Amino acid sequence: MNDCPFCRIAGHERVLLTTPGARVMCDARPALAGHLLVVSETHVPSAEDLSAWEYQCFRRAQQEIAARVHAVFGEVGVYEHGRSAICRFHCADRGDTHGHAHVVPVSCDLIERTGFTTRLGYRPPVDQLVETDRYVYQEAGATPESIWGFGGGNVRRHFVRSELHRVLEERGARWVPLDAPPTEHREANEESVRLLSTPTTRTDACIQLAGESSAIREEAARTLATRLGWALVRPEAVLRLAARHEAASPGKSLGAALESLLRAVEQGTVRFGPEGLAEQVAPAPTPAMLAREAQLASDPVAWERLGDVLRAVLRARPSVFVGLGAHGSRGVPGTGLVVHVSESAARPSGTPWSERHLDTTSLTPEQIAEWVAEAWALRHDAATPERLSVTG
Repeated sequence: MNDCPFCRIAGHERVLLTTPGARVMCDARPALAGHLLVVSETHVPSAEDLSAWEYQCFRRAQQEIAARVHAVFGEVGVYEHGRSAICRFHCADRGDTHGHAHVVPVSCDLIERTGFTTRLGYRPPVDQLVETDRYVYQEAGATPESIWGFGGGNVRRHFVRSELHRVLEERGARWVPLDAPPTEHREANEESVRLLSTPTTRTDACIQLAGESSAIREEAARTLATRLGWALVRPEAVLRLAARHEAASPGKSLGAALESLLRAVEQGTVRFGPEGLAEQVAPAPTPAMLAREAQLASDPVAWERLGDVLRAVLRARPSVFVGLGAHGSRGVPGTGLVVHVSESAARPSGTPWSERHLDTTSLTPEQIAEWVAEAWALRHDAATPERLSVTG
């Protein structure tokens, strides 16, 4: 819409990141440095009105900038308000809304503070979020959860900003009023740009797809490895190779077996590819060997000691890790990107801000691979001078 300020970005807007489906920009009148908006590419009243694919693209941008805010400020909250006129970002008589979320270095329970009558830890069905409902979506806390609150609530226009002001005031922190001189808002945004436009340093090229085991995740991992030209690595399969090295030499310790496997990786006698990795010559499994593999798979020490081998794998070739099961990222070098994939609209409780979450509901393996590849690129995307240009 031509008259929507989020559809028609003026030359003075401070846009940090642009990604398919969303853009991240500084709030025109920030409450403090680090106050950013994630804006949907499609003109809809709220994120809840986006298609399944558009919704996940919107959340991808939100998760990226939230991770940056958390890394810089040590605290972050994500707050999205609903569709009703009282929740709009401007005067109600404008007649249009455009879905966006606030990302700020302030973590509070906005749903509780504003008195919403219903609180859900999962995405509500569409019929619960009717056109006239007010609702709040939030991610906050040291280990964030996706929480929706809707119905009732002591909600006023600009209620997100009002509550942020109250929290900052309670903490004795400095904040910028809506009616402050433009220079104060501009200074806050310049500080946001300075602190948040720098991407994560690229080190080991490693993407880990975590979450409950599923066929769609496995297919997505293969598609992603092929798309990026990376190896597909199942750490459990690497541990299985270590068990076979151990069985090949009776009396050999696990440490010696892992050292032997490490040398094999470094010497190139282990193949890599989008279908996985395997030794060129490996003994056929025996019942005793299979029992040992199962024992190692449940041994936390074995997973910790596997780290050196996996780092050697990454030195040989960028990799997509998949199939870690209950051990999560324990055995994987921590310099890559971890993406939790699951058929759930809610971010799993305890997922760190540095990790991403993708709801695979209604998505194909190809879309999952595309989403993760874009998340990897966005993680290393710096704000460009053109995005940060200021006129007037």
